[in-house]
Order: sequence, then structure tokens, then C-alpha cells
Amino acid sequence: MFCFDHVAVTAVDFEGTKKFYGALGFEELKSWTYEPRKMQACMLKNEGGQCIEIFHFEDYIPAADTVGSHFARDGEAIEEDLPQIGLKHLAFRVKDLRAVVEKLQSEGLCGEVDIMPGGLGNIYCFIRDPNGVFVEFMENPYFED
Repeated sequence: MFCFDHVAVTAVDFEGTKKFYGALGFEELKSWTYEPRKMQACMLKNEGGQCIEIFHFEDYIPAADTVGSHFARDGEAIEEDLPQIGLKHLAFRVKDLRAVVEKLQSEGLCGEVDIMPGGLGNIYCFIRDPNGVFVEFMENPYFED
């Protein structure tokens, strides 16, 4: 039938975005350029076979700021973003959310994080990647990895 293959992110900072997702266990599988569009791209893959494709255009078009920079915390910002139609975020299931947050903080990838209770009896948090894309990390009691 259908199997989810990858998610794509267009990056403002190509190398910074590769570094961010590299810290989450994604390694570069292949990279390429397309000069007519002044584009760089790469496919990253993790141990589980999940992939993230990253694009960078020299003449990129900035994303609309749907939640505004006036929200000091991503936990507040995601609440304002969710009602807007469209794809919302990239989510990773983790075994120990607090350990993941500590790792991300120690690597300078996020500041203070709101760990929140979820509707599934889980806990989760959101941070943003270098492009402002929401990234969720969640412990989910219904999956054993």
C-alpha cells in the first residue's frame, strides 16, 4: 500500500539545518545542486530509515510568520499556530523526553522548553528548527520502541 517516505524543509541556513537534524540522528545520504534554480539539496536518513529532505535556494521566499515573534515560548506559539489550516509540524517519538531536551539544550539547539501533557496520556514539547519550523518531541505510552 502506502508507506511514508520523507518530509521536506526549505532552509534559510542550509548547513545549520543539516547540523540541527544531524543532532537528532540524521546523517546525509546524498546531496545535489541544481544551478538553474541556484538550489542546494540533500536527503538525510536516520537509523530507522526515516528521511528529511532539505532544500536551500539562494533566492528563497521567506515564510509567513503565522504565530508572530511576540510569543516568548514555543509552547504558547504552537497553540496559536495549530488552528491555521495546513501541515503543522514534524514530530519525533522519544523514550525519555527530559533527556532529549537536556541534550538539545546542551548542544545549543533550544532554550527553555515547555513540557506539556498530551491527550494520549503522553508528554511532549515543541522547539523550532533553524528555519522556524515547529519540531515536536513526545513520549507516547502506546508505542514501545
